[in-house]
Order: sequence, then structure tokens, then C-alpha cells
Amino acid sequence: MGSAERWRPTELAMLNRKDVSMLGFYRRGVLAGLLLLAVCLLLRGCDFAGGGTVEGPLPEGEVEYSLSWDGDSLDPMLRVMLPSSMTAQFREPMLRLEMRGLGGMVSLISLSNTQTGENHVLVSVVGRKSHYAEQNSQGGVALIFTGARLSGLPESQCRDTAYLGRNCCVREMAFDSLASSRFQLVYDSTIGWPGFNANTPFGEINGCVLQGQWQLFGIRGGMQATRVSARRVPDSLFTVPEGEYSDVDRSTLMQLIGLEGWATQQ
Repeated sequence: MGSAERWRPTELAMLNRKDVSMLGFYRRGVLAGLLLLAVCLLLRGCDFAGGGTVEGPLPEGEVEYSLSWDGDSLDPMLRVMLPSSMTAQFREPMLRLEMRGLGGMVSLISLSNTQTGENHVLVSVVGRKSHYAEQNSQGGVALIFTGARLSGLPESQCRDTAYLGRNCCVREMAFDSLASSRFQLVYDSTIGWPGFNANTPFGEINGCVLQGQWQLFGIRGGMQATRVSARRVPDSLFTVPEGEYSDVDRSTLMQLIGLEGWATQQ
């Protein structure tokens, strides 16, 4: 059958219409996009919609943790206020830690510049928002971590381990070098940058801690990472919102979170 018989003039005109040709181009573009997405997911090289735990070096991103707390002697109200989860967001040189409790009615945010030692603590208790600023010296520990410091035991050495699909290191640690308080600390040296843990109890650790123990305002607890994500962190998350928080001193801050007695002892 000849070409003239195969295509009628009206059909040839339809094929030459711009809207029809653009439709075909659009369909091919969608197909190409779907194929590219499939390749990304297979190679695990794309962070899709925030993604799950990722592999490889991570200079910028987010780590989510579940938190638990020790001590039967804690005041019942204080125990209720303590957070059950924490989100760490980072991009050199800034580290942001955000914890929430009581269904979001209580929150604590720490904004730390790991190079200059500048630190900001933002506390919100049932709508009352307070801001405390401090300047830490080199090797110092920010207020929220004040308490017993962590140190590696003399016989402690890094042992390779897998955690959340990442190659990590596990070490035996203790509070104030007391063997009786020893625990295992898991960290990933490919997350963050040199000095990532400045102004925290983990100062000697080169990398991001994914599992272990710590002290928040002198209260001992455990931390366990549940997800590691590669994502862009906007500058706004590393700054104190203007006009939203009232400046307070150290004593007032501790009163707000029910630790005024502990504050006077430090």
C-alpha cells in the first residue's frame, strides 16, 4: 500500500500540529525522568524526598535519634518533660540539635558554631520562649551538656561495626573515666568534619555519634540514631529567630526547665 493511501491529508495535518508534537515530546520527557529515577534508586545515589539512611561521606545532612533517660530519683514532672527524640542538623561549621517533649509543648534547641565556640540555647515551655547565649572556650562544653564528661578507657580501641548500613567504629567509653559507668559508643567518622563534636562531651571523637550515652543538664541518658539523611539545611535553621525569644541568664534558664537546684551547684 502506498504512502498516499496510508495517510490521509487530514491525518498528516494532525501530525504536523504543534500541540500534537509537543505532547509526544512531553511523554518522552516523562519516560526519561522515570528511567533516571529508577537508576538513582538502584544505585542509592539520590536522596529522594528526604530519603532514608544513606551511604558515604556526609558533610551536610540530618540524623534522627530516639532518647531514653536513667534515674528513678528524677522529679516526675521533669521526667515527663524530658524529650524522647532528637534531630541533629549540620553543615560546617554549624550544628543544630532539636529536642521536643510533651507532644511538642516543651522544646530545646541548641545552635553551636563548632569553630568559634558560640552557642545558643532556645527553650520553649508551654509557649514561653527563652534564649540563652554563651561563648565556650576551646575544649569547653556547652551548658546543656554540663556534667560528667566522657572519656575512652585505657584499653579502648576502635573496632569496626555496621550501623544503619554504614561502616562505623565502636569504642568502650565511660563517664569521668569510671570503669563502672562504661558503655559502648558507636560513631561514623565520615559524617561531619574535623571538630564536629566541639563543645560537647564527645570532643575527642572524630565523627558523628550514632549510639551511646550522654548527659543533658546533668541527667544521664541513652541516644540511638534511627535514620541518617543527606539533605540541604537552610541558613535559617542555624540562626536565632529575631524577636521570637526573650534573652535570659543562666539561672533563669535552669528555673524554666526545673533544674535551678542543679544550676547553683555547678
